[in-house]
Amino acid sequence: MKSTAGMATMAAAALVLIGAGYFFYSSHEASVKAAADQLQKQHDAEVAAAKQLADQQAQAAAALKKAQDDAAAKLAAAEAEAKAAEEKARIEEAAHLAAARGAITITTEPTGATISIGDLPPRASPALFTNLRIGHYSATISLPGYEAAKLNIEVRENDTTDPGVIRLAHQTGSLDLTSEPEGSHYSVRSASNMLLLNTSGLSGTTPGTISGLPTGDYIVTFSRDGFQAHNETVTVSHGAPAEASWKFVNGDVLVTSTPSGATVTTSDGRVLGVTPVTINDVRPGDVSYTLTLDGYDPTPVSGKIEGGKTNTLDVALLSVNRLASLSDLDAQPQPVDQPQPQISSRITDSGVVEINFTVDRFGNVKDLEVVKNTTNDAEVARLCLAAVSKWKYKPGIIDNRPVNVRETVPFTINP
Repeated sequence: MKSTAGMATMAAAALVLIGAGYFFYSSHEASVKAAADQLQKQHDAEVAAAKQLADQQAQAAAALKKAQDDAAAKLAAAEAEAKAAEEKARIEEAAHLAAARGAITITTEPTGATISIGDLPPRASPALFTNLRIGHYSATISLPGYEAAKLNIEVRENDTTDPGVIRLAHQTGSLDLTSEPEGSHYSVRSASNMLLLNTSGLSGTTPGTISGLPTGDYIVTFSRDGFQAHNETVTVSHGAPAEASWKFVNGDVLVTSTPSGATVTTSDGRVLGVTPVTINDVRPGDVSYTLTLDGYDPTPVSGKIEGGKTNTLDVALLSVNRLASLSDLDAQPQPVDQPQPQISSRITDSGVVEINFTVDRFGNVKDLEVVKNTTNDAEVARLCLAAVSKWKYKPGIIDNRPVNVRETVPFTINP
């Protein structure tokens, strides 16, 4: 009985436990379902909120894009309008510039230089170029013998551009100077006298070089003691050096005489030969010799010798016995002693007696003759001759040499 009752108690307890478990389970399921429903609702709310946010963002993006598109369209329209305005202004400015004109005037020193500007025909300075489009131009200025000049010139509207006087610089070159022998003197001067030269450095001794010479023609003078100066004309060009050279050479002397056979001697007594004689290798300059020949006056001869030439000195010798005319004399015979004729008192006839005689180169009187006697008395003439024969003179002179000369002396007889 106890066993059955215990089992019944246990069964009842089990039923209570089962009921309690069922209740607990049912409550738990309800809580889980409620929680799940809450979560679903929360999820649905979040999805809805996310969708709403996405829609709002899409709307905002669309609005932003529309605003951007509208702004871009307005900007493009403004840029197009500005570009059109700019193009219009450019076209108008280009048309204005194409029609705008100015001028260029160029003056050079020296004048006459050729001025070339672009494709325009060249003109000689001073030059005026008119009706030029405005802008920048390159000008080239050239003149023979001068360095070319280049200018960059701006032409402005309704204006004449003047860069001022363009002073051209001479082209320069160099000149080499040599001589044989070396050590000769040189001097250089402009052949045209148109170049303004600084004379310093334009003279010296060979060999020498002059640099920085303006191009043109020059006269070079070579000189050396004892030689005749020599001039050379040389053209100095821009580029390779010009050259001027001179060789100083001795000359020859041909000495001839009439008659020939005269001995030629120097001032110091050296005998050079007998005429005709050629004296070789004589230094240029003045020379003098003396020619002697029996029966003739010693005769000096002089001349100027030029290098590289045979110089001829010809002498006509004068006989010691020749008679010179009074008109040829440099100095007339001068009486030293002239005793007069002793006319006796018995001479009664008056008149004139003329005696012609020779005063020789020693001052003696010889070759006397009576050329006139108006007294008609031979004794008077004889006395006059006797007196004249004793006369002494300083002889007549030609070229510092005494010569023979005829003279006539009249005696007036008054008894």
